[in-house]
Parts: sequence; structure tokens; C-alpha cells
Amino acid sequence: MFVNKKRILIGLCLIGFIDCNNNKQQLASTVQPPIIAPQVPAAPPVEVGPVLLSKDAKFWNFQATDLCRPQSEEDFLKLYSQTWNTTENEIQTKSMEITDIDLRNVKIQQLRKTINISKCKKEANAEYSNKNKAYQNDRLNYFQLHTSDWFEIAKLNKYNSSGNNPPLNCLDFKVTKANVLINYREGNVIEFEFDIAQIDRIFSKFKENEIIFINNKSNENFSKAMADGEAVSMQNYGMSMKAHWLSEGQYVPGGRSESDWNNQLEQEKKEFPRETEKELRYEMLFLVASGDIIHNKIDKLAIYSYNSGKIVEELQPEFIVKMLKPKQN
Repeated sequence: MFVNKKRILIGLCLIGFIDCNNNKQQLASTVQPPIIAPQVPAAPPVEVGPVLLSKDAKFWNFQATDLCRPQSEEDFLKLYSQTWNTTENEIQTKSMEITDIDLRNVKIQQLRKTINISKCKKEANAEYSNKNKAYQNDRLNYFQLHTSDWFEIAKLNKYNSSGNNPPLNCLDFKVTKANVLINYREGNVIEFEFDIAQIDRIFSKFKENEIIFINNKSNENFSKAMADGEAVSMQNYGMSMKAHWLSEGQYVPGGRSESDWNNQLEQEKKEFPRETEKELRYEMLFLVASGDIIHNKIDKLAIYSYNSGKIVEELQPEFIVKMLKPKQN
């Protein structure tokens, strides 16, 4: 029997091709696509360490020693006397029948004279007392939760030095509205004596913590001074004005060359960060304390840099002793 070898060979190739495709399809059906984990957004950075409570809006709900009491007697009665409010509503209703405004006001005043003010005051005082007790409890709970955080006491006011023998070097702090120490009032001055090296360390640490802010503020101040035509430095108003004229392409009087003025301007620009740093010390350095502050107990006392939120210098216990025995001024 004659067999066509070519046909047999082609048939075998076709069978092999079909088997190969079937294997690929089976393999494809068994291979699962890779599982891609869902992208989870990175958690925001968590603040580490104690915080300054005056930056917390809730602190200001409890800053006052007592619940706010209106100075106006009528406002006080409106807020705390149910009898006053009920009677006042009745008076307003009765007076609405009078169409003339002036006559209506007369009617209201006449009806108000019939109110038992003594009863309303007694009622209001009792209600205020109850609400103030609740406020005191909430205030105490809030402060007890934050004994490890920082309470703002005062802001750096000035640096003092004397020619005494030995010389005195002091930092004065002025008590701020945020203070809750009972033996200090807003505006009191707290003076601490330091040696020069310690003051230098405080100022250097402040600069280190706030260098980016200082430089940005310095560039902003310099640009504003040039744009406004103001003095670039307090010490050399005339030069700065001429530098401004130069920047505007105007004639520079005085016979100095353009390069001289440019060099002078660059020198003053270099001084701007230093001057800005000195100004910001008195805006951003605060005296802070931690502990059971509302009971006048201080565990720690420190100097705090407001913008960076970092402690510049933690003060020794003798400073705490001085704080608790203030010199009233």
C-alpha cells in the first residue's frame, strides 16, 4: 500500500501545532494576574513631645479663672435669670399693641418697674454659681490632662546689662494674656539673671531652630525696603536711599561709582538677617512652664521658640523658685 510521506509529515506537524496551542491556552487559564496592593496614603506626621497649649483653641475656653460674667446687670439677668426672661417676653408682647414707637418704649419702661429685680438677681446668682462650678470642674480636668505640656507665661521683652561690679546680664519677660499662674497678671515683668555665655547659647539655639524663617523674613523685609524706597538699614538712611535710586536706574549723587554703591548695598543686605533675627527674638521667644499650673506648681521652666515649637533652654530649679515668689510690678 502506497503511503504519501509528505501527507503524513504535514499531518504530524498539524497535530503538534494544535497540541502546542492547547497547552498554551491551559497554561494561560491557570496563571493568575499579579495582585496589586491598594495604595494607602501616608499617615500625616505626628507631633512628638509636649505642645504649647496657647496654640490649642480649646485652651482659650478655660484660660479665665472663672466663667465670664457680663458687666451689665441687664445682660447678666438675661443670661442667668429665667424669671427675668419670661417677664421680659410678656412685657414685649403686651407693648406690641402700642403702635407709636415712643409711646411703646414708655409702656415698656413702666412695665419693667413691676419686675421683682431682687428675685431675678438671686435666681441669676444661683444659676451662675452652678454653671461656674461646672466650668471649674471642666477647667481642672483639662489642665490635669496637660500637666506635661507647656503653658505660656511670658514673652521676651528685652535684654538688660549693667556696669555694676560684677556686671548684671538679664532677660526680661513680659507676662502675656495666656498666663494662668495666679500670682502674675498680664503686663507684669519677670526678670532673670544669666551669664553672657548662657544668653549667647539661648540666642544661638533660637537662630539654629528658626534659620529658615529668619532668612525668609529677612529677604521679605529687604525687598519691601527697596520697593518702598526706605532705608535698608537704620544706621545709614542716606546710603540706602541712594541704593534705591540706583536700583531704579536713577542718577546717584555724591561722586561714588556704581560698583561702590552695589558693594555697599550687598553689605547691608548681609546685615538684614542679623537685624531680622534680633527683632524676631522678641516676637518668638517665650517663657513656658509645665506642671499643675493652676495650683501654682511648676515642674519645669523653659524658654520656647514659638515658630519651630522647640525648647531653646530648660532653666534650672532656682528659676522656678523665683517664679513662685514673684516681684509684683
